[in-house]
Amino acid sequence: MTPEALRHTLHALYVVDPAARLRADDERKAAQLAALLPVIAACAGDARPEPGLLIDAAAGRGQVALTALAHVFQGRRRWEALCVEREPKRANAGAEGAARLGLAARFVCADVNEPGVWTQRPDIVVGLHACGGATDAIIHHAAAAQARWILLLPCCYGGAQAHEGRWSPPPAQARALDLAERLGFPRQGLVRGRLSLAVVDAERTLRLEAAGYAVETSELWAPALSPFGRLWRARHIGETGRAQDARRRLQTLLGEVG
Repeated sequence: MTPEALRHTLHALYVVDPAARLRADDERKAAQLAALLPVIAACAGDARPEPGLLIDAAAGRGQVALTALAHVFQGRRRWEALCVEREPKRANAGAEGAARLGLAARFVCADVNEPGVWTQRPDIVVGLHACGGATDAIIHHAAAAQARWILLLPCCYGGAQAHEGRWSPPPAQARALDLAERLGFPRQGLVRGRLSLAVVDAERTLRLEAAGYAVETSELWAPALSPFGRLWRARHIGETGRAQDARRRLQTLLGEVG
């Protein structure tokens, strides 16, 4: 699963003209996938014995799911991928690429908030650079479905503008702004932005733990590759003392007690 091998796979998936070059963003994506796919492989080894399901949420053209099918699950027990993407052009491009390589992926043109997406218990849910509140929607629905593993690399903490023209910031951003005022933070965006990022990260981590997940966080790649390389690796373990403690901490963080 070297970047070069992944570049070749991405080219085969998305570039119809063999003489054409891979897009610059796919060149970067290949390096990111080279770091992410071994994490997916480790999670897959811990999954149930029957056929597995990976959900690529806010999938774009399905780069995560399709390269996982081509490189991680090849020769192993049968895996299927569900790619959820609300932008029709991207979903169609991904479906065409999957058909081109004969990969067992199904594309659904839908928002990650649509309940019909989450009718099965997934083995692995991946949200790679799901913008703004989309990451929070993935946490909510994946945890409700009791996904065995949830892998998140969030981006767009300041809120991403939806295709319909609406803004979708992380829900905890409002609490971060309130805390900045209460604590007397200066108004410079660089300073306040760090507080906002910390509050959003803390709220997401506690929400996963409160839902019965053991959560590990790490830097998956250097900021030079992408500033959004922080990985949340969450494994479902059920109700524990840590989950109870997380619920108490979450209430405190959100100002719901005291």
